[in-house]
Amino acid sequence: MNNNDKYFKLTTSYLIKKINFCSKLILFIIIFTYTLSFHFLNDAFYKSVQADTTISQLVPDQSFDTGNHIYPLEANQNSALWTNIGSAETVETSTFSVNLVNNKSKSAGYALFNGAIDMTQKVSFSGNFSLQANSSTDPFAAGDSLGFILTPKSTDFIANNLKSNLAADGTSNVVGKYLGIGGLSDSIFMGRDLYQNSDVDLDGSGTENAASNNVSIRQTNNLGELIK
Repeated sequence: MNNNDKYFKLTTSYLIKKINFCSKLILFIIIFTYTLSFHFLNDAFYKSVQADTTISQLVPDQSFDTGNHIYPLEANQNSALWTNIGSAETVETSTFSVNLVNNKSKSAGYALFNGAIDMTQKVSFSGNFSLQANSSTDPFAAGDSLGFILTPKSTDFIANNLKSNLAADGTSNVVGKYLGIGGLSDSIFMGRDLYQNSDVDLDGSGTENAASNNVSIRQTNNLGELIK
């Protein structure tokens, strides 16, 4: 990461394969053929966010956000603090739950935390993370990945990147084998990479272009390219 990239968004995203689930703090991407929902755990917590000192002149009636916020435990249950991108939809009948993909092929969804994290300070996350994929044949055929993303990119950039960053054949350069961080410079994915793609993944399970049960931590370079 660049030294100037102090503030990260946390996101979650999910990608679907017949796509689905991106930081500021982004909730991540996976490719799936099933209706998936992400429930925020009550034991998750958020640290205060500090902003750089800045010198500017305010005019009457103008406001300025210093970025110095404290997010309580209840923040994970407040859908107003999150922005959905792609196919992600908030489930209004459940304490903040998001359907990242709704049984639609080649779709991707992100749940983005609207705050930012000061990465010059100590930061920690706690909670439980689990994934259950159901299939009558091969559960790993459900999709590519599910996890969390840390990225210095803005919500608008993430949304535009998902929509417009396409290969010549129309396939996404963001999700699928790129784990939702393709095109997002100096970003990190942490989660389950369910499908091993030999052109971008390290050897691990002894198989190529087949299901994988590895937990992955991957990152991009300053060009947004996945580092192998």
